[in-house]
Amino acid sequence: MKVEEKISSLQLLIINILFVVGSAILFLPSTLAFHAKEDAWIVALLGGAIGVAINLLVYLTLIGLYPEKNIIQMYTLTFGKYLGGFFSIILCLYALILCSLILRGIGDFVVTQILPKSPLSIIIAAFMLIIILGSRLGIETIARSSEVFFPWVIGLFILCSFLIVPYIHFDWIKPFLEDGLIPIIKGTLSYLGFPYFECVLLLMLVPHLQNRTKTKKAWIWGICIGAFFLFIPVIVSTMVLGPLETQNQMYSTYVLAKLLRIPVVLERMEVIVAFIWIISIFFKLIICFYSLLKGIQTICKLSSYKMLTFPVGFFLVNFSIIIGEDIVILNTFSSTIWTIISLQTGFLMPVLLLLVSWMRQTSQKTTKGY
Repeated sequence: MKVEEKISSLQLLIINILFVVGSAILFLPSTLAFHAKEDAWIVALLGGAIGVAINLLVYLTLIGLYPEKNIIQMYTLTFGKYLGGFFSIILCLYALILCSLILRGIGDFVVTQILPKSPLSIIIAAFMLIIILGSRLGIETIARSSEVFFPWVIGLFILCSFLIVPYIHFDWIKPFLEDGLIPIIKGTLSYLGFPYFECVLLLMLVPHLQNRTKTKKAWIWGICIGAFFLFIPVIVSTMVLGPLETQNQMYSTYVLAKLLRIPVVLERMEVIVAFIWIISIFFKLIICFYSLLKGIQTICKLSSYKMLTFPVGFFLVNFSIIIGEDIVILNTFSSTIWTIISLQTGFLMPVLLLLVSWMRQTSQKTTKGY
């Protein structure tokens, strides 16, 4: 099936940045401080470096081996109809759970921080409706809209970063490695599971890439810039709020923004952080939702994914509500079990795909040599 919608290398770079930043910019400082306390910034550096390496060595290598195929088609071509179909279903379930977690995160944030008297279901349904309508317009429209919003995200992020400088205390990140390497390792694994292993879903966009000669550079730069965007709130939250307060505040970045103000000119700067987060999480959710729909379309060999948008979207609304009793259970799931699920789906399965592909190519070359 010929793919008519195309996205440029610049659009791919922006999508990768927004996908990595996603919901992590709000939740990540608290999660890393829980594992590593004042060493959370070390985890952010180490995890970011490993995340970039995984994208370079695994995901981009798969794109080089299968330049016209999405990840579902890669599994089917490599493992066959049945085993490949099994892996494809696991990936779709992974995307389904991720979409539900993101939706629930949006709902919990809005209900607890902005509109406390609003029903959770209404908030989730309203956001999901926007995602459904956006996904029906196609990946090319999604990519173009990311170009429109990205400069605002960059500008507001830089503004907030400069305004927080007077509140920084370097003593909060000392002493280094007080509790040894074990907390660093645990925090790094959690960080890789959220969000770097989730980047496997970006492989669903491979057939839409326009300029393949610049794909590698755009992909890696997007992941690197996204990692930098996540490192800043982690180290700043630790140095301003302290490791204990950062750990206790679930939305530490949002709490941090309440300190920012320009007298007479700007007040309630936390709205800016909320805007950055909503934009980034919108694009992450719509890419995950699009990947889920394209995965179902590929498995079921449907002519279009658009017929799935409303049924799958309404299912996600209900599933995101029943996925956890409260926010505490969801956070425990995200910081522990989700890491294992992401490790399996976002790393072990692609690595297995890569190894089998290499073995098949080596075997074919050996056969031709004889």
